[in-house]
Amino acid sequence: MGWLTLAAIAALSGAGAQDAMVVTPRVETIDIEPQTADVDPTPLSEREPPKELKPFRAIFQTQCGNELPFATIDDEETWRLTLTRSSKGISQFNICDDRVALARSVEIKDLSMALTVLSFKAFEPLWSTAESHWGSDLSKLREQVRKQSRAGGQTLHGPLIKRSTDKVRSRALKLATIGEWRKSLELINARLAKVSTNRRLKSEDQALDRQLLATSRSAILSNQVGPEAALESLDDYLTLNSSDGRYGTNIQINRAAFLAEAGRFREAIEVIEPAYELYKQPLGDASSYRISGSDRQFSWILACGYHGLGRTGDAEPHIELVMTAEPNPRDPYLGQTVSSAYIQLRLASCMNDRDLYLETLFGGAFPALSPHWLQLQPNAPDRIYAWRAEWDIPSGIKDRYAEKYRNLPYRFAPALRRWPGNTDSGQEKPVQ
Repeated sequence: MGWLTLAAIAALSGAGAQDAMVVTPRVETIDIEPQTADVDPTPLSEREPPKELKPFRAIFQTQCGNELPFATIDDEETWRLTLTRSSKGISQFNICDDRVALARSVEIKDLSMALTVLSFKAFEPLWSTAESHWGSDLSKLREQVRKQSRAGGQTLHGPLIKRSTDKVRSRALKLATIGEWRKSLELINARLAKVSTNRRLKSEDQALDRQLLATSRSAILSNQVGPEAALESLDDYLTLNSSDGRYGTNIQINRAAFLAEAGRFREAIEVIEPAYELYKQPLGDASSYRISGSDRQFSWILACGYHGLGRTGDAEPHIELVMTAEPNPRDPYLGQTVSSAYIQLRLASCMNDRDLYLETLFGGAFPALSPHWLQLQPNAPDRIYAWRAEWDIPSGIKDRYAEKYRNLPYRFAPALRRWPGNTDSGQEKPVQ
């Protein structure tokens, strides 16, 4: 038997991130011993590991003690999951394999991930530890996120823009997840002003920086206020930055999306059709670039717009493209792209198709610890994951949800709603 290494848990970070932690880790077998008849009978857990695996043995020895509460994360109960603090004081999951005495750790810095952990029934043995780390209402974790946001981070499009711009976007998006969205807007507006001076507007060097700041601002407003506020924000940007033609499609596709979600279908089509025709034209030179999977973004807006206008024949091919798209298109410059499953949810919401939304959510694309499951919590916010406030939850869906998740106690309601301006009424949203 060769040594085993554990794959890291993949975590969702920031508003708009689309993939979450997986429940069962992937395992790779590495044969590093000669295949002879004289195989050492000593169990791997008692042998000195190879040099490259010693860090994982150290994690096991310090973070996987039998005295710690643990949850199991696969049907065979091969792996134990413990929750401890890292050397930096940040909560971390440790995936422990007793067969080889190896483990890997992943830090938990995200509010949505914490809420999902606290609702996932398989992790009940860890709930008490989690609340001691994060607070009984997640107020401790909120403060941790606030402090950690100052260091910035890298967003999905970070490799394409200035590092200083991406740090502002990262901090703003993190602050928005803990209810400080007005502070988020202040940060974005300040950076946008800095990269929009007359001198910089004459050059396209930071045109993409400006547009990604503008779309981040509109996304925050869409989540917190609604699509009309997001539209107003983009229109204000265009008034001051109409010369950013090279990346102009980015702004127009976002405008079209918010128009469609606001029910202004004809206007959405008037914006998205010419942008789509421009997108389909051959690339002009090596400096031109299209993120892999961008056609999905055009298609969900076109599908929603045509559907809203009753043009079902025009909508169908675009619906087909979105619903059959590659799950996570690979891009040579970005570490990941927006998942197709998230785009499918947004399409279903835009078309007011609750059954398609639920079919997509339960279709297998979202891991058990994806924060998208929080949308079915009684006190979940509207808009954040495209669930519509007027939709009810069928009893059969409630039963399926209850097999894996508990309804979080009401003390978590402010955190679920991202502390919306401290205007909580104190009344629990009824279970639908």
